[in-house]
Amino acid sequence: MKNIIHVIIFLFFYLFFSSGISAQERLSQSENFNNLLQSLKKLPLLDENGVNHNLPELRNEIDSKLNYAQTYLTIQLSGLVLSDSSDYFEKKLKELRELEGKKLKGKDSIILLNEKEKLYLLTSVLRPFNSDTCLFKLIKIWFDVTVPVAFTSAQECAINYKIWLYELGENRFIKEKEVKYFTMRKEALYFKKVQYYDDLPYKSIFLEKLNLEKSKKLLSLSGRDSLEYISYLNRSIKLSAFNLNSRTDSLTKFIEELLLKAYELKPTQYSINYNLFIFYYNEGATLMRSIEYDISEKELDRIQEKAKKLFEKALYHAEKIGLADKYRDRLKVD
Repeated sequence: MKNIIHVIIFLFFYLFFSSGISAQERLSQSENFNNLLQSLKKLPLLDENGVNHNLPELRNEIDSKLNYAQTYLTIQLSGLVLSDSSDYFEKKLKELRELEGKKLKGKDSIILLNEKEKLYLLTSVLRPFNSDTCLFKLIKIWFDVTVPVAFTSAQECAINYKIWLYELGENRFIKEKEVKYFTMRKEALYFKKVQYYDDLPYKSIFLEKLNLEKSKKLLSLSGRDSLEYISYLNRSIKLSAFNLNSRTDSLTKFIEELLLKAYELKPTQYSINYNLFIFYYNEGATLMRSIEYDISEKELDRIQEKAKKLFEKALYHAEKIGLADKYRDRLKVD
């Protein structure tokens, strides 16, 4: 009954204090909350014996834990304007260290864990960029399990946790120096998530397109719209690592689309032209190697004509970066 009353009180304050937040801010916070929630649910949760507790009831509990965290921080931040966050952070960090040094049993241990949870959340929101450790300690408090931090899913979760924190702490600083530092760190984090998407393993073209749209939005949030071409280039390089013989035609076409999008944005950039040159050269060479001894004359002409067009494209991009003379003889179809 007491827990229900606590939840009602929290919800009342949450609705009261969030009423001043714009619809756009609420939408952004909701999106970041859901991103964090989904990444938390994908985490491997290991007990002291290394057993993964991937249980439905545990995953469902994550919802209530994260909702509590958002409500608590919203209430705390609603009455807090940070004129000098460093002093406030050091104060809370000192409290946290004192708590971490205590070892209590029974009912006192429950109170201690509850206080630790609140301080991990507060120190996280005051220094989001360095909050990885706090996140994994929170998970330990919530479920008495550990997270293997080297996992890709853990890295994604840490980034989403930080972005969620930054959105919660938006507009809480009044000193120009603090605002500038906060904004700079936040933008750097958005760019870090772009790099995370650039390095994901390939699953499907549908997911590739979805992640590219996310990257484009994140680049805008990071103030680095001009670097959109890098996402296309980096992803094309990552996908080009697939063996040519095992690559599907649709994936090959998608890689070409990525390179051409990058080229459209930065037509004089060396790396883009070089990778287009390599792409078309490899495609043409693969075609020529596919010619068998007993091939018909008609099929031979078709393959050679297609290879010739690919080599012409390769030569075009080689010329743009001064490599045409070096490779001209290789780009001929006899």
